[in-house]
Amino acid sequence: MISEQGPPGPLHADDTPTEIIQAIGPEQTGLPAPSRTRSPSSTSQIGRPARTRERRQLRMSGALVVVILGVLGVAGYKVASGVGSKPRAVAAAADTSVTSRPSAAPSTASPSVSPAPSPTTATASPSASPVAVVARTLKPVGVTAVGPGGATGDDAGAADFVIDGSMSTSWQTDWYDTAGFGGLQTGTGLLIDMGRTVTITSVQVTLGPQAGNDLEVRVGDSSKVSYLATVATEAGAGGTIELKLASPAHARYVLIWFTKLAPDGSGTYQAKVYNVGVDGQG
Repeated sequence: MISEQGPPGPLHADDTPTEIIQAIGPEQTGLPAPSRTRSPSSTSQIGRPARTRERRQLRMSGALVVVILGVLGVAGYKVASGVGSKPRAVAAAADTSVTSRPSAAPSTASPSVSPAPSPTTATASPSASPVAVVARTLKPVGVTAVGPGGATGDDAGAADFVIDGSMSTSWQTDWYDTAGFGGLQTGTGLLIDMGRTVTITSVQVTLGPQAGNDLEVRVGDSSKVSYLATVATEAGAGGTIELKLASPAHARYVLIWFTKLAPDGSGTYQAKVYNVGVDGQG
């Protein structure tokens, strides 16, 4: 019979039936005592548990390697997906900033004018023409008869008649044997004082009916005849004439200067002036 105390300890995978029998005893089991000599088959059976443990360790190591590789793979995927998503996030943010930017309100200003002309066009434009002077008849303040060198001229007392506007009064030169003053002098005339500097554009002179008078219009700011400049001339004149200046002149004094006299019908030569008008601004 088997002892109630049971085997001396738990059976291990390494314990063979022979060891169990030895522990219990052949008498109690009723089995013949095994031989001490192990057969080659029993020897191979003893090495199997060690190989089994090695296989289990290899399997566990393989499983651990698989788990580690899986963890590394997951971590690598997360890292790779995180790195790759950053540019997308930045791009998305950029797209959002672009699309969210409000569009500029349409301009209400009128269309821009055409571009200014190029410097070549500007330099090729013609220069501005002189501004036209709107002329009117100006009123003198006095008239003086003068001769060569500023001497007293012919018929000095009648000089003011040329600005009274009357056709019944006149000023006239002395009579001479020739149209050139008989060789006695080079000319004679009337010096008109405008009282101030004015702009002169033309001078009208009403002469006697006989043609043949040569005369000049001289202007300046000095009453001396030699300081006055010639701005207009007329030859062979008679009746009413207008002497236009080539360009407006600024002066205070106007001199009507005769250089040749017309015949008077009596065999002598003489000039007669009824009226003198000065046109301009001032």
